[in-house]
Parts: sequence; structure tokens; C-alpha cells
Amino acid sequence: MKKKYLIWFNSQIKVDEENLQDWNILAMPDADTFWSDAVKEFDSATVVFLIVENNERGRIIPAAHAVLGVTSDVRLIRISEESVITSAVLENAAKIPEALLDIDEEDLASLTEVEAVPQLHPAQDYLDSTFYYGTKIHGKDYLITSAQEMIPLIACPGRGISLIEPQLSMVGFSHSRVLDYFSGAEDETPNALHDDILTYIKRHFYFPTPEMYDLIAVWIMGTYIFRAFRYFPYLHLNAEKGSGKTLLMELMSPIAFNGVHMSQPSAVTVLKLIAQDSATLFIDEAEGLGEIRSATSQLKNILKTGFARSGVYYSGDAMYRTYSPKCFAGINMLDDVLADRTITVRLIRKTGHDTTELYRETPLMRKSQSELRDRFYLFGLKYGVGIAEDYNSESNLYDKLPHLSNRAYDVWVPLFKIVNAFSDGDDKTRVFNSLDVLSQADARRRVIRDAEENETGLALAMLDDVLPHVLPLETKDDMKYYDPDVIYESLHRLDLLPKSMEKKGLSRMLKRTLDIDSIPRSFGSGTKRMYAISSTELESYRRRYADVAVE
Repeated sequence: MKKKYLIWFNSQIKVDEENLQDWNILAMPDADTFWSDAVKEFDSATVVFLIVENNERGRIIPAAHAVLGVTSDVRLIRISEESVITSAVLENAAKIPEALLDIDEEDLASLTEVEAVPQLHPAQDYLDSTFYYGTKIHGKDYLITSAQEMIPLIACPGRGISLIEPQLSMVGFSHSRVLDYFSGAEDETPNALHDDILTYIKRHFYFPTPEMYDLIAVWIMGTYIFRAFRYFPYLHLNAEKGSGKTLLMELMSPIAFNGVHMSQPSAVTVLKLIAQDSATLFIDEAEGLGEIRSATSQLKNILKTGFARSGVYYSGDAMYRTYSPKCFAGINMLDDVLADRTITVRLIRKTGHDTTELYRETPLMRKSQSELRDRFYLFGLKYGVGIAEDYNSESNLYDKLPHLSNRAYDVWVPLFKIVNAFSDGDDKTRVFNSLDVLSQADARRRVIRDAEENETGLALAMLDDVLPHVLPLETKDDMKYYDPDVIYESLHRLDLLPKSMEKKGLSRMLKRTLDIDSIPRSFGSGTKRMYAISSTELESYRRRYADVAVE
């Protein structure tokens, strides 16, 4: 059997050695390897040199020069430090001609401009304006594409497709609907799919506001095309016990892309599910994700990178991709960095008047969920490319979403781009407005969270958010007098109060930071304590703390 050697001179390169068991790997070899009788080791072998930076050519040229003296099969391929090297990638290395002895370093540079084959995840991916989904038919693995191709996974190397994973583990696209897709079945419109998700969720779960249903539905749709986006937002179901966090996850996970619902998973489990299945993870009882030091610190580090398409996590010499949709549920707040990548969904307990049907995992329910999953795949195949092109175009939503900062914009814009694919009409306008309302509330929470380390900025941001919506009980010259109960309840309703702050705590904070007193004043037939707020003084504080105040 012909020997194969892989050689490089860059200490940052990482390879998947399990995938390269047929190769002899020489990392950072010294000059003696290519000197005198030692070079005979490469006799009649295939030798591939990896190059990352141009300054490595000075070592590659003499090494290749020596190796060409004992074998004619010497190849070269340029890669990036982030590339994962597999056998399929190496097959595309450019052969170095024996005339290398007669060319200089300048000419050799042109031989190194060979790009590695782009890698594709067989579960779901978007590459070169094409969406790919994996499915099994009669026990064999296939890729179904938005170009209406069906490619056996075993044929991918011959098609120039390098697979991140060699086979499919979790599959949600049924055989019958694959046939429907190729037979030209009626297209699945985003509007109709969104409406049916709402019906499904509303049947079993209660939200106090209709906007939350729209958010959940659009997010689930996004799990089927998340690889089209540079970032995809996490969700955090945050509430006290008995508010339905687990129930909502039980409803979402069976219809999300490769959804997996689990409680307090290990870091190893999470890495495996993402690597093999690009799974949408529903992590219940995620209390440790908010603690500064806990047994979940490794898991938190993985999750912090998995919000971005470029996210990777290194464990020893192994590299793992971490990008996938994720939803957390817990009582506590998240770690600040995780929270920055997350949309918070506040849940409340339903009353006896908020009636919903009992959720049961019956055969009929599982059939209904399977049908929804199939429709999501058809949605992705039909509309995914258009949504991806809209997302990557120069057309942005900054003018429509001026309240969102850079990170918040990254979090929200994939969801708005999905809605942009809806057919024009009342439905599209309503869903867009729902996301707009929720994104504005999210932006306010981010301002508060960013300001919490600065108590004066926090107090100012809270008042700037609530005062435009509260009428003063009395106005006299520059001074306005507000009902403390109304101020407190309004802040509480908007979820803008620091955790566990009571009314007395708010009064003490306003006095300590902004010198706002709660004073007794005549009101009706008696007296009432009121916050005395000077517009001039408040404006002075705004100028000093402009970096944390809400505009």
C-alpha cells in the first residue's frame, strides 16, 4: 500500500487524526528529516504539504525540493488556521511539478492558492446559495437540496463536497414528504406555517401577550435555516416554579430542528449533539448558567461560542464546532455574556381563567408534530435561500430598528429577516410589529443590565424609560410630583427593576443616586407621599451619564 505523509510548518494547525489514520503526520519537522539518506523515507510516497502563511514557503520549498528527488507525487494546499483537515480536503491538494527545481519562490506562490473544499454538515447547511438537509431513505443517507437534487452521502466526495460528519444520526424529514418535494407538491408558505405553529402552541400554553406567541413561532422556524445566519439568538425561558417552563420546552422541542430536551446536561453530551446532529438544544433547570463559579463553567464556555456560525471549542487537541440553536429554562438570570446572546422570555403562572388543553404525548400528537417538522423542511427548501440572500445583502433594518445596539441587532435581525419572507399583508405587519415591541423591551433590559454596575446610571435609565408613560400628580414650575406606587408598579411590569427590589429600596436608591425625595404633599382631602423630580436636575444627570441613559 502506498505510503502517505502530511507535513506542515505552522504550530497552530489542528487535524482530525482519527480521520487521517492512513496518513503519517509530520508536524514541524526539522531540516534533518529531508537531509541525505533520511529523505528516502518518502520514496514513492504521496506527500502533502500544508501552508497557512506565505512566510512558511522558505521552509516548504527546500523540503519539497528534497522530497521530489525520491517521489513524483508531492502536493501543496493552502488552508486557514480554522480549517479542519480531513482526507477529503487533502484529495484537493495541487500537485507540485518536478520542474520545481527550476522555479523560484515567487512562482511557487501561485501553486499555493488552492482553497480547501468547503465543509458541509449533512444534517443542515447552507453553502454556495444552496440549502442542504439530510434524510434517510431505505436505511441510506442522502442530502436533499434546494436545487432539487438528492445526493447519496457516499457520493459527496466525488461531487467535491467535504462532509463534517460522515453519516446522519438524527433525521426528521420523512420519506413521503421528500417524495412530495420532488414531485412538485404545493409550496409551504411562511404565513401558513407560522399560523399553524401559533395554533399548536396556543392550544396547550398560555402567554399573557400575543407577541410572545409570534416570537416563539418565528424562532422555531429559524432553527430550520439557522446555518444561513452569522448569528442565531438563544432563548431564555425565565420564571418562577410552576410557570410552565418545562411544558413550553416539551411543546417546542419535538417540532424544532433536531430538538433535544434535557436537564443539566454534561459538556460532553452537548458537544456530541451539536457535532453529530446540529441539534437544537433545550436545556432545562439551567440554574448553574447564571453562577460565576459552578460545575457548569465548561458548559458555559461552550455555549458562549455556540451563538456564532464560527463558534468552536477546544478540548485538549480536539476542536468542536458549537453553533446551533439553544433554549434555556430556569429561575435565575444568566451569566452576563450568555445573556448578551439571548432573548429573554418572561413567563407567568396562568390563572384558572386562562384555559388551555392538557398536553399529552399521544400517537396522534406525535403524528401531528411529525407533519409540522416536514413542513418546516419544505419551508427551508423553498424559502431558505431567499432569506439567506436577504440576510447577506446590503439591505439592512437599521432604519426600522434604531433602538437596537450592535449586539442586540445581531440577535434580532435573523428573526426579522424570516418575517420579511412572509407574503405582504396584515399577518406580516402584525408579526413584524410583535417582534418590534419585544425587541424594544429587550433593548431596555440590556440598557438596565449594562448600567447595573453604575447605580446612578441604572436609576437614570429606569426613570427615562418609565416617566414618558406616567402622568405626574402635580406640576409646579420645573418640579413634577409622581405617585411612588405607580412608578414602582410600572417598572415592575416592564421587568426593569433590579431583582428583589421593593418599594422602599427604590425610594432609597433614587434618593442616594439622583437626590430624589419622597415627600408628603396635599392630595385630595389628605396628604400623599410623592417623588419630587426636577426636570432640570434630571437633564443634568443625563448629560453626565449619557452612555447608560435610554435615549
